[in-house]
Amino acid sequence: EDWLTLKLEGIQELRDRQLITQYARFVHLNRMRHLASKGELKTGTLLSARQSTTMAIEFLSFLRTMGRPPHECLQADVDSWLTSGPTTRSLARTFVRWAISSNHMPKLNFPYRVAKTLPRIAQEERLELLRRAIDDPSISPHDRVAMTLLLVFGQPLTRAVAMKMSEVIDAPNEPLRLAFTREPVEVPEPFGALFRIHMAARPNMNTAANAQSDWLFPGMNPGEHASAQSVMIRLRGLGVDLRGAKNTTMQELVLQMPPALVAEALGYSYQVMDIHESNAGGRWKNYPNLRGSER
Repeated sequence: EDWLTLKLEGIQELRDRQLITQYARFVHLNRMRHLASKGELKTGTLLSARQSTTMAIEFLSFLRTMGRPPHECLQADVDSWLTSGPTTRSLARTFVRWAISSNHMPKLNFPYRVAKTLPRIAQEERLELLRRAIDDPSISPHDRVAMTLLLVFGQPLTRAVAMKMSEVIDAPNEPLRLAFTREPVEVPEPFGALFRIHMAARPNMNTAANAQSDWLFPGMNPGEHASAQSVMIRLRGLGVDLRGAKNTTMQELVLQMPPALVAEALGYSYQVMDIHESNAGGRWKNYPNLRGSER
């Protein structure tokens, strides 16, 4: 809110300032307060909201230089905005879609930014890496768990190393589950066994300061989790294309179930899952209609 107040002070056009105020409050602040009330607000959410709001302000300023207020925006303006500047301009999409739905702008097409090249590995390569994670004794247990989080659940290593033991639910006589969000996800065997082996002998636990560490991947320094960079280097050394592996995993997941369910289960945004669905072939586009026809 303090950051937003300073941003609003820099907007000269009163109407634009009012529009950004509404957008920031109804879209971002409402969502962040809801997440905070559940103890789920992350730093990344705040940073994303700031980026989105900044790009919204710059987009409105761009329109003013074209001599048009938001309600007179043309498709040509959107196209010019996206093609004449850096790729971060695509972050204005959330604002434009909100403005259109709120009748502040005419109906326009503001496409997702799609990278010119999307790193991907073959599904056969992914399965081979999963096989190695299961039965290659030359790979340390903690690296095998990191591979599982990447290749089964599509978790980036920066998020994987920051997981806590409290997010791993291993009740007696039940499958091991991971709480990426409020609804824990079951870990299929034999990957659940890998987690148990790792948790029984986590690295860097041999000092008094680290003895009670709640990190799934404790770091060398007391109180800190393992460095994502060090894990990345080790997995690359094992031949893992990190970005390609993650993209392939996500695309395989959205072929198996609706993207919205994947997003809710694994802690991703719906927009990210929509992009993966599009790249994977859009198999679930008609899922709501199909479900409706069954009633």
